Amino acid sequence: MNTDLRTPVTIITGFLGAGKTTLLNRIISQNTDTRFAIIENEFGETSIDSDLVLSEADDIFELANGCICCTLSGALADTLAKLIQRKDQYDHLLIETTGIANPQAVAAPFLADQTVQQYFRLDATLCLVDTPHLEEALKLQQEATWQISAADYLIFNKTDLASPELLEKIKSLSAAINPFALQVSTQNVDLDSSPLLKVQSSSPQIIEAQTQAIAADHDHLHQHISSQTYRFTEAFDLIKLRHFIQVLLMFQSSRIYRMKGILHISGLPERMIFQSVQQQTVFSKGSPWESNIQPESRLVVIGKDLNRSQFEKRLKSCLA
Repeated sequence: MNTDLRTPVTIITGFLGAGKTTLLNRIISQNTDTRFAIIENEFGETSIDSDLVLSEADDIFELANGCICCTLSGALADTLAKLIQRKDQYDHLLIETTGIANPQAVAAPFLADQTVQQYFRLDATLCLVDTPHLEEALKLQQEATWQISAADYLIFNKTDLASPELLEKIKSLSAAINPFALQVSTQNVDLDSSPLLKVQSSSPQIIEAQTQAIAADHDHLHQHISSQTYRFTEAFDLIKLRHFIQVLLMFQSSRIYRMKGILHISGLPERMIFQSVQQQTVFSKGSPWESNIQPESRLVVIGKDLNRSQFEKRLKSCLA
């Protein structure tokens, strides 16, 4: 039984033309028992099917199937404040970003803002991948790397326009950048969207399982982008580690795209689950360490031009 009564939030990202709006409309049409609130970054340019819209008032659009839709014309916090006032009218919040958005900036309030967290929980960031053109986008557009690294679910669209060899290459490349993301392949976003609304990517249990599933020696490099795994059996001093990470993100947030992991903290009988988004950090308690295993920290860092030896040295200075 789910005791978390907060509204789940799904962020949809991906480059222009990748299929974001098609996915949005498919989610609405396939999940008729769910009432959605929808924030559109580009309402009017690539928008919800026009025959769904009934009326408009104060940037809030009433939809024919009972959904609520609004434009992200002001600050996200202002838009969320409007939706909180109408929280009894919807069950799930969908946010479609622009094609050049960094989804981490949209996700940050749901992970780190205590007021927002009272009403909403981030379920997942979905990234639509334009499969035939991803390699080129990663070379030319910083935003493509942001979107891949931020994703909890990668949806490889337009696979009919890519050879099996190219699809396999693209999936391997994406996994190298982001080992946490689930993957699915599709043509014209023709898929069952229900599982996409129940990812629970931010729950300590899911992060714990993901981190344990990643190979202990996982290290991958794509051009200047890398995902690196760090392991320590010695316990961390939580105060030292918090300080180091806060300073790191303050001065190098443009290079650190994402961090997730399980931490062995001195004096704590449980695992500490850690993740970062933008310059925000989130620590939460995980399951207790079993008596028959050696506690071990495992931290995965995704970023640009990472100096592994220097980063490892700084982490070691935070050990208890």
